[in-house]
Amino acid sequence: MYKKLKLLHEGGFGKTYIVKNLHDKKTYVAKFVTTEEIINFCNHSKDNSKEEPTEVCLMNIIKKAQKTNLVQIKEVFEEVFEDKEQFIIIMEHNKDFEDFHSYLDENKLDEKQSSIIFKNIYNCIKTCNELKIFHGDIKTDNMLINRKTLEIILIDFGSGVHSRDRYTELLNDELSTLPEWLEYDSYGHDEFYVWSLGLILYEMVYDEYPFKEEEEVCEIKKPVFYQTISSQCFDLITKCIKKDPNERIKFNEILDHEWFYFQK
Repeated sequence: MYKKLKLLHEGGFGKTYIVKNLHDKKTYVAKFVTTEEIINFCNHSKDNSKEEPTEVCLMNIIKKAQKTNLVQIKEVFEEVFEDKEQFIIIMEHNKDFEDFHSYLDENKLDEKQSSIIFKNIYNCIKTCNELKIFHGDIKTDNMLINRKTLEIILIDFGSGVHSRDRYTELLNDELSTLPEWLEYDSYGHDEFYVWSLGLILYEMVYDEYPFKEEEEVCEIKKPVFYQTISSQCFDLITKCIKKDPNERIKFNEILDHEWFYFQK
């Protein structure tokens, strides 16, 4: 039995609250999502008789692997509320972490701090790859940060699926839409992550998003680069957000970029 304490987020894919377990008295994060809001389902029973959100399937994989840089599920249950079936996903609530997007609004990062956080985000994605999970919506809104250690936890697997080579659906924010998806209606696994990392790095060092309107993404209009970052940082960002995905830096080459050596 849980009691709602505070609304954290309300979006197109449900509502998220801080809740209190009335038995153990601990606080958790609960995501309430109706069946009509769920994008993907998967079967988890041997006879394929039981369906649950793919998000839950992926989070159970994470829980089994005990990966602490990805959000941890506690339990999930179903209920009917106002004649609508909904899933309630209960997740761990780590009080040492806060919303990363809000953190960026309140704090100006230098390149040293940005490089530490960037590595931690990279490692979250690497963990997903190891578990054959495709997150599908890599952005600062879907991350938590520990302001003391700069550790990152990746959250919200509502757009996630099991990994494959290519994807023909795009469920993330329109301003982070990949140019190749706009042109060819498909995109690659690693190319998506590299593009997303480039956008996040730009946001960290400039405290703003590189594209202001969807048309800028469609036209691949180059974002403005101010004279406040190092040439190495500039080089990494531009290599991540190349229009041609084949010209982007490879995912497994990113941490070997010279920018990280200048931050030691």
